[in-house]
Amino acid sequence: MFRIRRAKAKTLAAEGWTDNIIRFHRENLGPAQQAGLTFDVETGKKNCGEGQETLILAFDRENNLAGYLEYCPRDGGEVYITSVLVAKKYRRSTLFALLVQEAAEDLSRPDFATISCHVPRNNGAALEICRKLGFTLSGVKGNERLLLASVPVKELNGGLPARLRKRRLTLVEPSAGLKEAFLAMAADFALSGEDAYSGFLRGQSCFEGDLSAVRAHAWGECLPGGYMPAKVFWLTRGERSVIGVSYLRHRLTPSLVREGGHIGYHVAPSKRNKGYGTVLLALTLDKAWQAGLKRVMITCDRNNLPSARVIEKNGGVLLREDKKVRGRDILRYWIGLG
Repeated sequence: MFRIRRAKAKTLAAEGWTDNIIRFHRENLGPAQQAGLTFDVETGKKNCGEGQETLILAFDRENNLAGYLEYCPRDGGEVYITSVLVAKKYRRSTLFALLVQEAAEDLSRPDFATISCHVPRNNGAALEICRKLGFTLSGVKGNERLLLASVPVKELNGGLPARLRKRRLTLVEPSAGLKEAFLAMAADFALSGEDAYSGFLRGQSCFEGDLSAVRAHAWGECLPGGYMPAKVFWLTRGERSVIGVSYLRHRLTPSLVREGGHIGYHVAPSKRNKGYGTVLLALTLDKAWQAGLKRVMITCDRNNLPSARVIEKNGGVLLREDKKVRGRDILRYWIGLG
C-alpha cells in the first residue's frame, strides 16, 4: 500500500525536496536505467511555467519515497508526463500503473483530452506498461531514440490491472449525494450489534441535519464539552458504496493522548479483514500530511489485533502500552509523516 501526495514543483523546492529527488534518481537510475521504468525527461517543460509542474509522490509503509510522476498541461488539451521513476524494489508492483491512474484522475476534466510522453525505444519494460495502459506509440523524436506515446484521458483507466480497477477507493467528505450508501453502511453496523452510527437510522428526514452537525463539528462549532474539532471522511467505491469512516483531529487534549489520538477509523463489519482498514488509514494519513501535521498519534485496544496490524502496516511505531484506560489496555502509536 502506498500513500500519495500531490504538490507543485515550486512547493517541493521551497520545502527542500530537490536534494531528495536528486538522491532518489541516483539510487534508482545508474547503470540499470535502460531496464527501469522511467521515461526520458526530455520533455515539453518549455510549455509549462517554471515550477508549475505537478508531482505525484508515492511513499511506502516506511515513509520512504517509492516513486513519483511529474506532469504539466500544454496547449490544445494535451497533458505531458515529463518524468516517471519507480524505485527498483517496486518495479514489479502496480505502483507505476497507480501513479498514471492518479494523474488521470487529476486530469479527468473536459479541458484535458490527451496524455502524452516519450519513451526510450530500448526501455522494453516501460514500453510494455504503456501498451497495457492503452498508450499508442505514434511517432519518434530526435535520433529515433524516443517514441511518442499518447492516450485519451477517458480511455486510460481501462488499461489498469483488474485488481486496481476493482478496488479503486477514494476518501471523500460527507455529502448528501452518498446518503443511501452511508445509511446502508450504518445498517451494516446495526445488524452486527454495533451502535456507532445508529443515530443516523432514526429516519430519512434526519440525515441532512445530522450531516450539518458533522460539518459544524469539523469547524469546532456546537461541540460537546471536552471534544476537539474533527474532520470526517468516508471511504467510498464510486457512488454506490461507503465502506468506512475516519476522523482527523489536528490537535490533542490530554484525554485524546491517553485514548483516541489524531485519527480514528471504522470499517463496516461486512468489509473487515479485507484490507480496507489499511487503505482507509493510509488515505487519512495523506489528509493529515496535507493539513500540515508532521506526525500523528493513533491508539487501539490491546486486544484489537486487526487494528494494531493496520496501524503497523502504515508505519506505526509503538510508543507504549497503558494499563486500564477506562478498564481497557491501550496501545499508543506514532506515525511520522515526513
